[in-house]
Amino acid sequence: MIRRPPRSTPSNSSAASDVYKRQKFIVSSLDLTYPFKGEIYPGTGVLAKALELATGVKPELYGKPSEYMRYIMELNVASPRKETVFIGDRPDTDIAFGKASGYFTVLVESPITKEVKAKVKPNLVIKSLKEIKLYM
Repeated sequence: MIRRPPRSTPSNSSAASDVYKRQKFIVSSLDLTYPFKGEIYPGTGVLAKALELATGVKPELYGKPSEYMRYIMELNVASPRKETVFIGDRPDTDIAFGKASGYFTVLVESPITKEVKAKVKPNLVIKSLKEIKLYM
């Protein structure tokens, strides 16, 4: 499973070799970008796409917005869907997942929010997680 892009060429070669050998390729995210300390970096989806092109093996998504993740949420969230709030900064994955799962969705604005265009609209948009206290 790839969580973050490896930072060196040997790691990339090793990842491709592992995918070839096993023919199983699992990723936790297909996000193309990753925010960190106010900057935007290439996300796991960039490496996943590179490995897919290099090996011909399509990755299986186990993170948002996959059915696998929805199943895990159902096992671990005790509140009814209508009473559950799903918070995220990506309309295309976080909010899409929350809406498809029947949750109330909150989009926290970030540099990613402005970059990603999505058809799905959140129930609420806030500028910072600190604002969530105003709605509790």
